[in-house]
Amino acid sequence: MGLLLSQIPVLIEPAPHDASAAQSVPHSPALSSPLNTVKPPAAPRIPPNFLTPPFRGAPYRNFRIHYWIDPQDLHFVRTPNGLYHEELRTTAIVYRDDGIAANSYTTITHFDLNAADVEAIQASGFTLDQTLAVPTTDDNFFLRAAVDEEPTGRIGAIEIPAEWAKTPPPTGQLPLQAGR
Repeated sequence: MGLLLSQIPVLIEPAPHDASAAQSVPHSPALSSPLNTVKPPAAPRIPPNFLTPPFRGAPYRNFRIHYWIDPQDLHFVRTPNGLYHEELRTTAIVYRDDGIAANSYTTITHFDLNAADVEAIQASGFTLDQTLAVPTTDDNFFLRAAVDEEPTGRIGAIEIPAEWAKTPPPTGQLPLQAGR
């Protein structure tokens, strides 16, 4: 699968200061129509992106993780209705250097695409975004971000010190990414 460490350019940047803004948004400019995703039913619930009890009162910043997925080795399965199905799970975890988790967030994205959209994705790849609250205390925190192909269990991951997360350049251009 194309989810090797060097093939998951991950841009981490400050996001709007809204802990409820956690999201995963599939996007590919080459698609003829938006990706069909299955969303859980709307119901009142605790926001999925919140700091754990030891850090709940601490100041924090939201960071957006931008995953670019190389689909060359994904396993789209043709369904009886003629669409191609795939499931990807994105997980982000923030933890202190002693291993205590400060936050974690997982999103499962279901894809049901026609043949033309699968071909377009194979040619251009696609992106998923996720927002995660990271404490801004003096502690040392680390961020682990992973993409996992649900049906096969194949995974790609990256781990960095949270202090490495930087605001993108003001020109609007993304910094060069390793492996690109």
